Amino acid sequence: MSLEEELKTTIALHRRQRARELDTGKRIFFPTSTDQVLTLRNVDVCLPSKIILQKVLIRSLSFTLNKQSTLLISGPSGCGKSSLLRLIAGLQYNTSTSPNSCIQFLRRDSTVFLPQQLHLIDGTLRQQLSYLFESKDLGILVEDNVKIRDVLLIVGLEHLLDRYSLDVFEHRWSRILSIGEQQRLMIASALLLLNTKTIGCLVLDEVTSGCDEETERRIYLFLCRMAIPYISISHRHSLIDYHTHQLTIDPSKQSYTFVSLRSIV
Repeated sequence: MSLEEELKTTIALHRRQRARELDTGKRIFFPTSTDQVLTLRNVDVCLPSKIILQKVLIRSLSFTLNKQSTLLISGPSGCGKSSLLRLIAGLQYNTSTSPNSCIQFLRRDSTVFLPQQLHLIDGTLRQQLSYLFESKDLGILVEDNVKIRDVLLIVGLEHLLDRYSLDVFEHRWSRILSIGEQQRLMIASALLLLNTKTIGCLVLDEVTSGCDEETERRIYLFLCRMAIPYISISHRHSLIDYHTHQLTIDPSKQSYTFVSLRSIV
């Protein structure tokens, strides 16, 4: 089978899975007016695969988050954390065999997912900071220079304003910035988007791994002030202070623990 034929086969499989997931009620979208943000009921988290018999990483996962909740997902590498986020995002489909298995989440246009591997666009600094606005069909450039400076200060990138300016020059950011700086630039774009009040949930897949602890602290304090639900994957124990709940995955038993934390900073 050629690469093109294999790709077509994979796309066709994904379409069938997507249609079956919706038809059988394994994925339901919450209306924006609801107090709930995310509910998983008897969901098996599996390694993504084209074969029918997939390797189960977490079995019968069930929990609920509301608009006052924030979640920290932790566990060893390869335990299924990123697979769980792909499942929540709809990039992987709920193939659980349980008849009452279901994922309920906000619609994609009201959520922001920041993955480990970030893709920056070529353009001016303002265009890069406005990238998420365009992806949400807001169709506008961020024009508030004060807010831009404020979020760049939060993520420790205020020097980009003097070095590259906002509008004068276009750059290939993926080449001139370090991985950590690229992460922080995308976080800055997300923080600007949160100011529009159009986002119902933010999902961060280890995107602060390239930040020092002080920068990470400023980012999460900003998220706390915005009072928006967010879900984080991280290995850093210090992030417990900024979340109301923690999901810890135990791959040796295909199990998990879901606990409420004391309080949020």
